[in-house]
Amino acid sequence: MTENLKNLRFAEAISHIIQTAIRYEVDHKDIHNNTIISKVEISKDRQFAKIFIIPSSDDLELNKKEVDAFNKISGFFRKKIVENVKIRAVPKLQFIIDFGYKKGEAVLDLIDKI
Repeated sequence: MTENLKNLRFAEAISHIIQTAIRYEVDHKDIHNNTIISKVEISKDRQFAKIFIIPSSDDLELNKKEVDAFNKISGFFRKKIVENVKIRAVPKLQFIIDFGYKKGEAVLDLIDKI
């Protein structure tokens, strides 16, 4: 149980660190500073972390470019995590588009039509 709690706290810390870096430090043509991190999933051994992002655009091609850009500069985010969290090893980061948000919007639109 305590390991799950530690992983949840660690996931929250990663989310906060990356979100802050996106807003104030990342200067990349394909990454928008209003991109939102919806969820961070960490493996039990803390070797891998999946970061789910809600992209700023509805264009699928732009979203793919943005995720590719995030994955290319994942080393920058790993460095930020090391600077802010005391850990032995930083997980390998994988950024993924979170389509759950769009599905939720579609459900809300259907409910509004009723």
